[in-house]
Amino acid sequence: MRRALVGSAVLVVLVTGLAAARAAHARRVRNVLVYSKAPSAMSSLDTEHVYQARIDGRSPRLVGVGWDPAVSPDGRWFAFGRGRKVVVVPTKGGTPRTVYRLHGRHSSLGAAPVWAPDSRVFGVIDSVGLAVVDLKQRTAKILPQTDRFDFSPDSRRVVYENTANIYVIPASGVGRVRRLTDDHKSFAPVWGEAGIAFVRYTRGAHGDVWLSDGRPRHARQLTHDGAAFWPAFFSADGKELLAANPATHNGRLWAVDVPSGKARPLTPWTGDLVPQGLSSDGKTVLAAVGCGGVPGLIGFVETIPFAGGKPHVIVRGPCRASWYAR
Repeated sequence: MRRALVGSAVLVVLVTGLAAARAAHARRVRNVLVYSKAPSAMSSLDTEHVYQARIDGRSPRLVGVGWDPAVSPDGRWFAFGRGRKVVVVPTKGGTPRTVYRLHGRHSSLGAAPVWAPDSRVFGVIDSVGLAVVDLKQRTAKILPQTDRFDFSPDSRRVVYENTANIYVIPASGVGRVRRLTDDHKSFAPVWGEAGIAFVRYTRGAHGDVWLSDGRPRHARQLTHDGAAFWPAFFSADGKELLAANPATHNGRLWAVDVPSGKARPLTPWTGDLVPQGLSSDGKTVLAAVGCGGVPGLIGFVETIPFAGGKPHVIVRGPCRASWYAR
């Protein structure tokens, strides 16, 4: 009995110590903003530059040539494209190091990396498929080709879109592929604590967000607006969902209350308005406006209260941004 009590005490100490270490780490990691912008209106993508700044956009620091930066969920790293390379930099400062090379002589990163919640791996879309890159080992598993994907909350699985259906596969690449939908009308999966959100088109340009628990053909309709907005980012607890009408020309952001399924527009229709992030507490939206996917000096990055309110411009010039915001 005494040994059992001693063992329990040691376990309590270890768990308490681990929780304290995590809390201390959270205090050490500062909120951070990263973005990329062209040095001039006539610049090409190859001369776009990556900057790191405070969460309000102040005190920017030039990191170097690159584009499409993405901050890890723990705020310790950010990854971005540089030619054929995908590089990683510590947010506390350091030299960019290459962790992955895209296939093809003239390949370049076409979209920002997507980090797994554990911040140990991230995914990038390559010509050969979806590459899940191990940050420390600099190795990659190649999964099926897709345009949209996300990681499960435990970082062990990947949800992706292919042929207008939603699939789940182990992030290791080893194991059975699970097909969640078979309607050829489902797109843009995002995985959070509430489940897998995706948009399903019903007729023409009308559609709503559905929520799956990860089992085949086991999804329920979440919103009932028919506005065809796509899920973009969950809050950490899965209770808030930022969604958007894709900005082919004009975009619009929506706030979705997940427990009730109620959606409300956050913005009017705005030229080239694209969601860039949601703070982990679900209170603040990060968005980019005005570039139409072309580097230049005409864009800007702004924050918007998720509860509704006036946008606040924090940086002028960038078209792409990412943050670590608690």
